Parts: sequence; C-alpha cells; structure tokens
Amino acid sequence: MIFTSYLILLALTFLHPIEAFAPQLAEYRPVLVFSLIVLAFSIFDAVRTGVMAARARHLLLLGALMTAIVLSRVATGWAGGALPALVEFSAPTLLFVVTILVVTSIERLRMACGLLVLCMVLLSVAGIAAY
Repeated sequence: MIFTSYLILLALTFLHPIEAFAPQLAEYRPVLVFSLIVLAFSIFDAVRTGVMAARARHLLLLGALMTAIVLSRVATGWAGGALPALVEFSAPTLLFVVTILVVTSIERLRMACGLLVLCMVLLSVAGIAAY
C-alpha cells in the first residue's frame, strides 16, 4: 500500500498531470499535500519495521542543506524570500525522504526505476507530439 502510494507520488511528480489537466488546482499544491500524507505513512512504516535505505546522518545533512537555503536568502538581504525558497525546495526534499523510507529492497528499486523510465518515455512522446 505504501509503496503503491509512493509510485503514484513519483508519477505525479514527474508527469505533472494536475497542472496539465486541472491548472486551477495547481495553486493548492495537491501533489505536495499528497506527498505529506505519503511521508506520514512511510515514517510510520519505517518506525514499525526499523528499515530505512539511508542513515540518520544523511537526513541530518539534508536538514543542514535546507537551513543553508534559508540562511543564504537571509544573508543576501532578502529575508522575505527565505520561506518561498524553502517551500520551493520542499517537494524534491519530501520525495527524497519518502524514497529512502520506502525503497528498501532491490525489487522496489527496480520497480521505481521502471516507473521513471516509463515517465520519461511518456514525456518524450509528449515532447515529440508538441514539436
């Protein structure tokens, strides 16, 4: 169930169907909301099973990177841009965290990579059709 939700999140992140077919919903950031839900369930599952594809120091380094993003905006004199920069970086960050929590076996990695290849083929076909 959690891995299926992760695959749906991965496809939504790469294909952006909501922005293409329902642009009026894009301002509500439904993919971000869905990623937070998947994150909550994947954290629960990772705590329950005790299996994670990364070490705690990797998450600590990710937190340091997010702090550096905020501090760089503040250091350039634009403190108001710190929160938008953090929100903009939150989607890839959440996808990374969910990935290290959910993709814990070679079989799951192969399935996720297969989905990415399928998404890239679909985007390539869409680009060719648009040309």
